[in-house]
Amino acid sequence: MRCSHLLGRCLLPALFCLAASADSISPVYISLGPNPFGSPSYAAYTSNAQAAVASGGGNIGSIDTSPTAFNTLSSISTADMVVDGNFANWRGYANPASPFNSELGTAAFFSVVITGNGANNLSLSQITFTQHDTDLLVPDYFANSGSYASSTYSADHVGVLADGTLVTSGASSQMVNKIILTSFSAAFDASFYPDSGQLQLADAIADINTLGAFALNVCFQDAAAGLNSCGSLNVVPTPEPGTFGFIGLAFAGLAVAFRRRGARS
Repeated sequence: MRCSHLLGRCLLPALFCLAASADSISPVYISLGPNPFGSPSYAAYTSNAQAAVASGGGNIGSIDTSPTAFNTLSSISTADMVVDGNFANWRGYANPASPFNSELGTAAFFSVVITGNGANNLSLSQITFTQHDTDLLVPDYFANSGSYASSTYSADHVGVLADGTLVTSGASSQMVNKIILTSFSAAFDASFYPDSGQLQLADAIADINTLGAFALNVCFQDAAAGLNSCGSLNVVPTPEPGTFGFIGLAFAGLAVAFRRRGARS
């Protein structure tokens, strides 16, 4: 899933802290966020994510009360990674109450900060990623890899120059001192299923549940600087109401969506 949004608010001062010596890479920060395709809160979520990871991954707000919140986590249910652009839904529920009543689903996001040596020696184009999972039913069902070479700087691919200037547009080859990535996400797109509303979400959740509990592992690399950082998210089946349907993973394969804002394998 790919789209662009403007940065909605000022970032924390920590964005501009510059490394004095060797390049470094942060842990991978994992969170839930709104569907990047059409959810009205995505831009504000991105702003919070950028601020949070730039300052070390602290929480901003609560995902239970606001779709713009950034909360780090290590485990989710399958219902937490389902999107559908045809009707309001949030964490597996159709037509949720306010303030989630305009959102179009939730995805798992993986964010990272890469900091240079103070001499604008990094570029987005040299960043690569890998994604794997541990499910046993369809081994490595989520396998994916690629680079950001074909991407551009944006509100969720932010570069920071050595003098503190933000770079939110332009070619991925531009050299910067810091790169803050918050766009990488994984979700199942329920719109591929033939039902509608809650039944459509239930079909998608039922299919993901057949994978059982698994870990979703995402790594970011900067080979030029010799940097690598990985994060692991535990995904557990959602308890299924009697109305949940079953379509089959062969069909569900059409519905799995990965978002890297232009970073394609």
